[in-house]
Amino acid sequence: MKKKSIAYSLINVLVILITLALFFETYRAGFFALFSSETVISVPVILVTVILVHVFKAARLYLVLYGNGLNRGDFLRTYCKVTPVSVVIPFKLGEFFRMYCYGKEIGSFLKGVVLVLLDRFMDTIALIVAIIFVSIFTGGSMSLITVFLLIFAVFVFVIYLSFPGIYKTWKKYLLREKATLGKLSALKALQNCNLIYEEISGVVKGRGMILFLLSLIAWAIEIGSIALLTGLRGQSGLSNLISDYLLAAMGKNTSDDLKRFVFVSVAVTIVIYVALKAIKVLKGDKGKR
Repeated sequence: MKKKSIAYSLINVLVILITLALFFETYRAGFFALFSSETVISVPVILVTVILVHVFKAARLYLVLYGNGLNRGDFLRTYCKVTPVSVVIPFKLGEFFRMYCYGKEIGSFLKGVVLVLLDRFMDTIALIVAIIFVSIFTGGSMSLITVFLLIFAVFVFVIYLSFPGIYKTWKKYLLREKATLGKLSALKALQNCNLIYEEISGVVKGRGMILFLLSLIAWAIEIGSIALLTGLRGQSGLSNLISDYLLAAMGKNTSDDLKRFVFVSVAVTIVIYVALKAIKVLKGDKGKR
C-alpha cells in the first residue's frame, strides 16, 4: 500500500470540506422543491439510474488506469471520494482533484493528468454523439457549444493520428542541427510529448472502442431514465427535457433532472466510500490480531 503524505491528506480534507459546503449551500433551500414532484416509483428509478451510470463510468476509468499498479479496492475508494468533488464543484474544476488523487495512487502525476483527461475526452465524445442523435430524432438544432466541442474533438483526433509523423520529422531535424540550448530544450519537450502520446496510444489501441461504448451506454441509461421519469410524472415536452439535461451536463443550461441526479450521486458515493473505508479498517484490525 502506498504511503500518503500529510500534505496529500490535508489537501483531501480541504477539498472535501469545500465540496460539502457547496453541496449543502446548493441544495439547502431547494431540496424539498426539487424532489416534491417525484412519485414513489420515480425515486427508486433515479437511484437505480445513478448506480448503473456510475458502474459504467467507474468501469471505463478503471480500464483507462488498468496496468498502473492500482488495485480495485484503492480504485473504488478513490472513485467514490473524487466523484462528489467533480460533480459539485463548478466549471469542471473538480477534475483537477481527480487527476491529483489518481496521480498519487499510481505514483505519477503526469499519468494521472493524461489518463483522466483521456477518460473525460471519451465521455465528452459519447455526450456529443448522444446530443447529435437526440437532435436528429427530435428535429432540434445543435447548440454552439456542441458544435465547438465537435470541432475540438475532430481537431484532437487529427493531431493524435498525425503526431507520429510530426514527431519523427522534428526529431530528425533537431538531431541533425547543431546542438544549442534551445534545440536541446525543444528535443526534450518533443520526447515528453511522445511519452504522453505513447501512454494514450497504449490505452486507445487496446481499449478505445470499449471505453467509448461504456460512455455511450452510460449516457443512454441517463437519457432512458429521463424518458421513463417523464412518463411517470405525466409530463410533456420530452425532447426539451432531454436537450436541457444534456446541455446542462456540458454546463450550458440548467436541469432539475440533472440536479436530482447529482444529489443522489453524491449521497450514494459518500455512503459507498464510508462503507469501503470501514471495511478496510476492519480488515486491517483483523490482520493485526
